[in-house]
Amino acid sequence: MYEPSRKKITLSDIKNFIFNFRGFTVYDFTDAIANKRIDEALRILEISGNSRENLIQLVAPIMRMLEQLYITKSLVQKQINALGIANELGIPIRVVESEFIPQARNFDKEKLLKSMQFMSRFDLMLRTSTLPPEIIISNLLFDLCL
Repeated sequence: MYEPSRKKITLSDIKNFIFNFRGFTVYDFTDAIANKRIDEALRILEISGNSRENLIQLVAPIMRMLEQLYITKSLVQKQINALGIANELGIPIRVVESEFIPQARNFDKEKLLKSMQFMSRFDLMLRTSTLPPEIIISNLLFDLCL
């Protein structure tokens, strides 16, 4: 952000400016979660709007990401190579090598399984709870990213 007291614009200022004004995709959001960048996930939600309707639309992509990471983690533990994982998931090998395997390292299998179970409660809470959606999604993000 511009501050009159500062005479220099830093690279960090530019990145922050670009981050705050570009459009975001569901992939950006799930990627932030998979890489445990909770600050980025929260900023994406804040900028994109976190209405109940928007958050309900995120349930399926988050669940898919968790399932893919669980399968990846399971196959890595069975010493299946990246090509075998790519074939199992139906995803290009370059994506498995550059994203899925490193992201799967961020989680243990038990945590992924519990997170998938939590997603059904999250969906129900979004649809029925009187709690503000910001609180509900914050709880989910803290559960997934910490």
